[in-house]
Amino acid sequence: MLINRKFSFFVIIFVNIFLQFENILAKIHHQKQPNILIVLADDLGWGDVSFHGSKQIPTPNIDLLASSGVMLNNYYITPLCSPSRSALLTGLNPIRTGMQVGVIAASQPYGLPLNHTTMGEHFQRLGYQTHLIGKWHQGFFRSEYLPTRRGFQSYFGYLTGHSDYFNRKSGDFFHGYDLFEMDTVANLSKYQGQYATDMYTDRVIRIINEQNKPESKPWLIYMAEQSVHAAERGDEIQPPPRYENGFKYIKKNDRRRRFAGMVAALDDSIGRIFKALNDTNQLSNTIIVFSTDNGGAIGSITGNEHIDNSQGSNWPLKGGKYTLWEGGVRGTAFIWSRLLPQQRQQSYNQLMHITDILPTLYSASGGNIEDLGDIDGMDQWNQLMNPNDSDDQNDNYKIRNHLLLNIDRSNHFFAVRYRNYKLKNGTQLVGHFDNWYEAPGQQTESPPDGIEYNLTTTFKILKELNLTTKPITYQVDCRKEQNPFIECKTKTNEFCLYDIDQDPCELKNLAKKRTDIVDKIYKNIFKYYDKQYVKPVNKPCDYRADPSLHGGFWKPWLD
Repeated sequence: MLINRKFSFFVIIFVNIFLQFENILAKIHHQKQPNILIVLADDLGWGDVSFHGSKQIPTPNIDLLASSGVMLNNYYITPLCSPSRSALLTGLNPIRTGMQVGVIAASQPYGLPLNHTTMGEHFQRLGYQTHLIGKWHQGFFRSEYLPTRRGFQSYFGYLTGHSDYFNRKSGDFFHGYDLFEMDTVANLSKYQGQYATDMYTDRVIRIINEQNKPESKPWLIYMAEQSVHAAERGDEIQPPPRYENGFKYIKKNDRRRRFAGMVAALDDSIGRIFKALNDTNQLSNTIIVFSTDNGGAIGSITGNEHIDNSQGSNWPLKGGKYTLWEGGVRGTAFIWSRLLPQQRQQSYNQLMHITDILPTLYSASGGNIEDLGDIDGMDQWNQLMNPNDSDDQNDNYKIRNHLLLNIDRSNHFFAVRYRNYKLKNGTQLVGHFDNWYEAPGQQTESPPDGIEYNLTTTFKILKELNLTTKPITYQVDCRKEQNPFIECKTKTNEFCLYDIDQDPCELKNLAKKRTDIVDKIYKNIFKYYDKQYVKPVNKPCDYRADPSLHGGFWKPWLD
């Protein structure tokens, strides 16, 4: 009996020592793993940020982080938000998840299929705390589709595709309130009158502060910004009160002036979050990825054409949101991290896709990308860390030499990139938004004192860190002299071929001249993707979703 007690005593001591050792190892492991912040702006256009050369709307915080980080200049997204979000979360092209056609309307009973593992689930496996703030738009008709059931341990945001910035109303055929906290409807009175962009930024900062403890696990925060998507019909452009009467130098178009206030609120959000990371001493071990979900919702200079009645710009790129022209799919993006070598160039010109974000960050966090399964995304972390580790410094296709922009069989259009070439066929909205749309005053109106970078907290922080505070501009040169206009019709039976490296504004259709390239891309690249096409999971609207049947709120209605 005495022997058994002694044995039990030593077993208990051994187990306690083992558990303490395991905890120490876990803490060491967590300290090595970087924190991850993904900021996904909504409908931010190529021409809506000043680091792309348009000085009409200043974006000093975004500019400074892009300039002191790595600009992703050859980076692609999808033309719409639901497909892009599914691609970000799964690393899969939407044609493989059934998310390739349109967006999820609030009353449509479908979402990202449950058999696909999300980024949140993958990072939880690595020991991360995972948080989602802002826009979900991946389905909510049943509770198992909510973010808290898809890999995110906390959620605060809205489930539909757009919302009023002040009162949280949202709708399609029906209208109701949309604000969720975890997996239940939020207390609206608690957030009454708060501007959405500021409200979600406050929540991100709160999480950053709460996670700043020695025993805390590494965190992944996916902040799906509401800005700068249009709000509800009739009041689409909603700047915060502090910018309602701002930007008075923008005189040609009042809608563009007020839209500038929405962009400024987004820029403020980035600056505040960056400051919170610095204040909590977490900047040295955090990777920030900034991206837009699709091209800007353009408003033409004539005022006759608008997407979502917004006033964004992709100038000088062609087209906008909904389209497979560069203005719809070439994304405004950068990566900022002190983990990246400081001597590297600010421009990253490797061909990159939104599906690459998951494997790139997973690799940076010490994960084995084979654990992600058969995804389309490619790991670009090693190339980001070793930009000069190559015999050919001008090869922008070392990691990937092709990518899919979309295939939509129901509407008979597609587009793919193969190295410098882009092959396109058809368009989603025939005859609409297939042009170049300069925003009113975009090239003539600018702040009278210029962009005052040195007045931002971001500037001061970068200066203290001995990082560059010199803003760098990456501006697209259309090379109109070398690219005489050769139109490409948007008919479903006509190919458009462009050399994007030489003709980024898609002026010169090479399809008839380079039939050899068309044939090669169509038979090899397009067919490769087309074989992977699954049936879209879209469903028609369901009257049972009507918020008036559910206390006035959008919520899962088929539980």
